[in-house]
Amino acid sequence: MAQVKPITPTLLDTYLTCPRQYMAKYVTREVVFKQNATAAKGDRIHKSVEDTLKNKVPLTEEASFMQPLVDWCFNLASNPNIEMFVERTLAIDKNLNPMALPEGFKPWEYDIYMYAKADVFFVDHELG
Repeated sequence: MAQVKPITPTLLDTYLTCPRQYMAKYVTREVVFKQNATAAKGDRIHKSVEDTLKNKVPLTEEASFMQPLVDWCFNLASNPNIEMFVERTLAIDKNLNPMALPEGFKPWEYDIYMYAKADVFFVDHELG
């Protein structure tokens, strides 16, 4: 059975920018992704912020400029009515109902209409 690749904002943006580039990157795989130094740095900074928000470990020196954002997140989450979620997958089914997905889920094993991973979001339980 063919695996259906979910449409992500990156895939859609690539297709809208250049359908030929989309084909070469995601269908025929003529173009192989090779991460450059700038993208690698961004990944390291993202990982440091994620680790700090999830595990309350200090930011790396490289990511220290993100401290005001981290402080803002922890300040908001200090409100007893506010819950912070870090690196969570959100999904809906074809009827636009929210879906609960386990860690490490395989999209093709679920009847998912659309899903995305959120870096961080907050829920105000007082508002519902």
